[in-house]
Amino acid sequence: MDTKSLGNRIQQLREERGLTQEELATKTDISIKHISVLERGLKEPRLTTFLTIAEALDVTPNELLSAPTTESDYMSIISYKASQLSEEKQKSLLKIMNTLVEEL
Repeated sequence: MDTKSLGNRIQQLREERGLTQEELATKTDISIKHISVLERGLKEPRLTTFLTIAEALDVTPNELLSAPTTESDYMSIISYKASQLSEEKQKSLLKIMNTLVEEL
């Protein structure tokens, strides 16, 4: 994976988790400027930085290196986002999803 693609993946995962660059910087103890440089693909992260970012985004290194292209990847993203909601909002989400599936 090239540095631009890796940067895009870091940004995508960060945004999926509802994190700002500042919040990711705090979680990883990496400067906001460096997070920005990595996300723009201007620099390749060192191995320790790469592993720290993967851990902070709660993904394996392999997941960080690959774009979500399989059904299980999409389901994993949906599951992760739903798990961040309260039980009440999860129930509402289930109702919405059931309605959408019936309409498709």
